[in-house]
Amino acid sequence: MVFSLPHLIHRIALFFLVFCVGCGPSESSRTGSVALALPDLPPLAAERSPTRGVEREVRELRIALTGALRGEFQPCGCPTLPYGGFARRAVFLEELAKEGFPVFQLDAGEVLLKGVSQHGRDDAARRAQALLDLMGILGVQVMSVGPTDLLAVETVGGFRNANGPQTLNGGWSHQDSKQRDSTGLLGRRNWTVLKQGGLSVAVVGLSGGSVSPELANRYQRRDLIEVAREALGELPETVDLIVGLGSFSAEEATALAEAVPEIRLLLSTAGRAHQEPRHHKGIVIVETPPRGRYVTVLRLLLGSDAHQEIQLQGPIPTAFEALNDRREQAVALGKEGLTPAKKEAIKASRAQLYAQAKGLTILSVEQRPLGSVFDRPSAVDKRVAVFLEDLVEQAVEGAELPPAIERPKEVYATPSKCVRCHVQEFGQWAFSAHKSATSILAERSALKNPECLGCHATGFGKKGGFGDPTPFNLSRLGGVQCEACHGPLAGHPENESVVPQPVTEQTCLQCHDEANSPEFDYTAYHRKIRCDRSP
Repeated sequence: MVFSLPHLIHRIALFFLVFCVGCGPSESSRTGSVALALPDLPPLAAERSPTRGVEREVRELRIALTGALRGEFQPCGCPTLPYGGFARRAVFLEELAKEGFPVFQLDAGEVLLKGVSQHGRDDAARRAQALLDLMGILGVQVMSVGPTDLLAVETVGGFRNANGPQTLNGGWSHQDSKQRDSTGLLGRRNWTVLKQGGLSVAVVGLSGGSVSPELANRYQRRDLIEVAREALGELPETVDLIVGLGSFSAEEATALAEAVPEIRLLLSTAGRAHQEPRHHKGIVIVETPPRGRYVTVLRLLLGSDAHQEIQLQGPIPTAFEALNDRREQAVALGKEGLTPAKKEAIKASRAQLYAQAKGLTILSVEQRPLGSVFDRPSAVDKRVAVFLEDLVEQAVEGAELPPAIERPKEVYATPSKCVRCHVQEFGQWAFSAHKSATSILAERSALKNPECLGCHATGFGKKGGFGDPTPFNLSRLGGVQCEACHGPLAGHPENESVVPQPVTEQTCLQCHDEANSPEFDYTAYHRKIRCDRSP
């Protein structure tokens, strides 16, 4: 029987929606009955109608794409959507593997450095090491080194990529040919071939540019089109798919698509405004959201060779998503679950789908939020715990004060000293959200989480600041107090050299950054917490 394009699309949707039952549930899943009527899929655009190429036996694979992690380990409870974290990603990847198809884990770079230092605490080397170790535990196969990753090599050091993913240099060359990378991060090649389940996927590293003077003085970034063409000349001819991977911008992706059409799939970190997957000159361009809060899952049916144009299937409707929830499968498929008869029916439907997909390469893209439904024990829990414990120890040591005669000027006075002169300001602060910042952590059982304390306590890890969350420290420096914004003020006002620092927008952005305070507006927020007496 011959099927038209709409029939083929409908069957592709049915295949993905029924066979992906191994994935964890989405945040919007609800218990109760499930409507089994499949919603209509949006048709492919006319200019993207499939043109069949060389017909081969259909093979299926998954790509789990991440990028622009920017030092994040676990979700912060502050944002509107507290998704993410290595532990949740590990659980999700376990579920993805249960679909029974090869999973290629790729990272587009910009991983190792946290975007804004939390009030000057120096944990960058430990953070970079832990991130690489965790990526290795997860099974990330390839990472394209981005500019900030390279900046970590130059400015942080002290870590090694011994057990992490294979890294691609993406087109960077060192000004000094004798200079050696002691971290082992900057790969010598900008391409590799991954093999799994009888499939071979070629990955070409393509790193975006940098305006950092530290890098400009040491590295030269080659033209991405030149880098891509050079890699294509070295790749074996037998690969099943060629992928470009890196932190390149949307504009650079467009230029690559026009100049290097042999790379059919371009995977990048998100730019300033995340774009939906798109076609350009027959090339599919996919961006992954930042901070590790989503995993971008690409499901591919390969019914042709690496030269075949990829057909981008529109978003799969979510009305059938309850099938992804193991608790609801029995309801969705009947109380008896997957009976032998139903298994045979699904097998027959799958075989029919594969017959129709020959000569085509079909791609469906899903942005999977790593929500609380993935909160259960994972393979990375022990390594995450070690990292967090190390940060707490480092902060406690950093907060310890030397003998009085050796103490630095920059020590915290605590609000008990400030209130003596600033009664009105203290009263206004006492009713602000800043006052209860540490109490919020207590409610969430996060009082010992160093990823939170940097913003929810005062002077975390600094001399005389908040260290271990003991009752004494909580009473002195719990919450976002005067000195969290104005700087340490021990000796003020007697010592004329100790003066409060003015609060600027940059002061606030140490915590209210794009990742953890996405709705931050300086004027509006400052109006709520300002403690001066001016109108």
